[in-house]
Amino acid sequence: MISTQKISPLHICKTQIEEKLGWGPSSQWASQDFDMLSEKIFDSTKEQVSATTLKRVWGRVTYKSAPSTHTLNTLAVFLGYGNWREYVQEHSETIAEPEHSDLSKSNILPASPTLSKAFPISILAGIGLLTIAFIWMAASQRETDTITLTYDSSESQFNSNPVTKGVPNTVIFNYDVSNIKADSFSIQQSWDQRRRTLIHPENHTHTSVYYYPGYFRAKLLANDQIIQEHDVYVESDGWMALLYDFPVPIYLPVQEEKGIISVEKEKIEAFARNHPDAPIDLNYYLVQDFGELQSNDFRLSTRLRNTNTFPEGVCHKTRIVIMCSEGRIDVRFSKMGCVGTLNLVLGDTVISGKDYDLSAFGGAIDQWTDIEVMTEDERFSVDMNGKEIFSMGLEQYPGKIVGVRFGFEGGGELGRVRLGDGNL
Repeated sequence: MISTQKISPLHICKTQIEEKLGWGPSSQWASQDFDMLSEKIFDSTKEQVSATTLKRVWGRVTYKSAPSTHTLNTLAVFLGYGNWREYVQEHSETIAEPEHSDLSKSNILPASPTLSKAFPISILAGIGLLTIAFIWMAASQRETDTITLTYDSSESQFNSNPVTKGVPNTVIFNYDVSNIKADSFSIQQSWDQRRRTLIHPENHTHTSVYYYPGYFRAKLLANDQIIQEHDVYVESDGWMALLYDFPVPIYLPVQEEKGIISVEKEKIEAFARNHPDAPIDLNYYLVQDFGELQSNDFRLSTRLRNTNTFPEGVCHKTRIVIMCSEGRIDVRFSKMGCVGTLNLVLGDTVISGKDYDLSAFGGAIDQWTDIEVMTEDERFSVDMNGKEIFSMGLEQYPGKIVGVRFGFEGGGELGRVRLGDGNL
C-alpha cells in the first residue's frame, strides 16, 4: 500500500514567507506584524496587499473565498517568482516519500479480471461495510453541523483589568461560566483567533501579556461561539516611544523639551549597531480613552519632521496613524522622489501610490512640516503647510478613535499635536 501527503502551494508559500521574515511562527504575530508585512511586500513588489487581506490568507480572519489572483501573484513575486503560475509549477504539490507495505507476491491480486472464489465475498463485504460507515459518518457530521447552540450572555460574567498603565502590561480576565453547559470554553484576547486559550470552567481567572499599546476586542467563547466580548484598552501612560523588534519591541524614554517630543539619537544608533539587518522604525504612541471621539468627525493637527541620518532611510518615510476601534486611518509622507512607494489606508480602503498620483504627499519632510488630518461632513481631507493636498468622500469609517501613532523611518520629532478641541 502506498500513502502520500500533499501540501498545497499556498501553505508552502506562507511557510517560505515566514522563514524569509524570521519573525517566528505566524501564530505569534500581532496585528502590527501584518501591517509591517504589508509594507515589506509593497516595498519589494510595488503591489499593495492590505494587512486585512494578509490576515485572511493566514487564516486569522474568517473568510470563505479563496485569495484573489492579484494577491497570489504578489506573494509569488515577493518570494522571487514571476507570478503565481510559475510558483505553482515548481510547488504544485509536495509528496512525502511513499510508504510501501511489505506484501508478498502471493497476496497481490492477479491482473486477470477473473477473481478467485476466496476474495470476492470478503472484499465486497468489506467495501460495503466501509461505504455504509462512511455514509453514516458523513450524515452524522452534516447533522452535527446544522445544530446551532445559543447561549444566554446573561448567564456568564466576563470583564478584565490591566495590572498597570503602559506596556508591557498583563491584563487579568475575570470570568464565570458555571451556569453554561458546553464542551469547551476559551478566551480570545483580540480579533486574532490564534490568540485563543482554553480555560477551565471551574476557574475564574486568566491572564495575558500585551507588549504594544492599543485597542483590543476580547472574547469569551463556549464551543467556539462568542457569548460575551468587551473592549480592552492597553494605554500608553502618556507619550511613549519604541523601535519595532520581534517578538518584543525596544522601548525608548521620551524627551519633552520646549514643546518638542523626541528620543535620544544615541539610543537609535545603538539599536542600529546591534541590529544591522533590522529596519529602523521609530514610533511615538499616545493611547488613552478619548471618550466618544469618532473617526467620521475629528481634526488632528501636528507639526513634525523626519530626522533620519542613516543611508537606509533615504526616502524619509513618515506616517500618521489614527488608531480606531474597527481599523485605522494611515497617512504617509516621504521625499518627493519616493511618493510612488506611498499608500493611504482609510479603514478598508487602500489607495496605492502606484495607481494614484500621491505626489502631493512628497516634500521636504526632513524640515518642520505642519499637517492636518480631518473628516467633516462625510469627507476625509489632508492639509500640508496650510494647503489641502487630498480630499475624498467616505461612506464607512473605522469607528471610535482610541489612539494616535507617529512613525518615522530612521528617526523623527514631534512638535504641536492637537486632536479634536484639546492639546495632547
